Amino acid sequence: MGSGQLIADPFLGFMRKVFWSDGMPTLQDGIFIATWTLQHAIDVNAGGVNGPIQLAVLKNEKSGPAAKMLTQDEMDEHQQNVSGAMEHLRQYMETVAGRSSEAIPDLPKFSPNH
Repeated sequence: MGSGQLIADPFLGFMRKVFWSDGMPTLQDGIFIATWTLQHAIDVNAGGVNGPIQLAVLKNEKSGPAAKMLTQDEMDEHQQNVSGAMEHLRQYMETVAGRSSEAIPDLPKFSPNH
């Protein structure tokens, strides 16, 4: 919701189609996509959405729902994953277009600790 919704909704729909057409994302996948979506909204709508990105997660604990803000280190890790995914896509296009003979590297692995 808010000024970035018209940008975020189609991007999220695209991400769902690409990554989770048959189910729900994990919490870590959701954080990754939320980070990428917010970064996209910031990049294309600089006058309406600004950084830095701040995210909170809501988890079911034994004592009930609990909210937790992600630390700057956790956000940095997710933003590095977004940068890695974008670089992977750039390299894919170079390979498809025949501009590179290098193999496409693996995407960075998500840390299970975050």
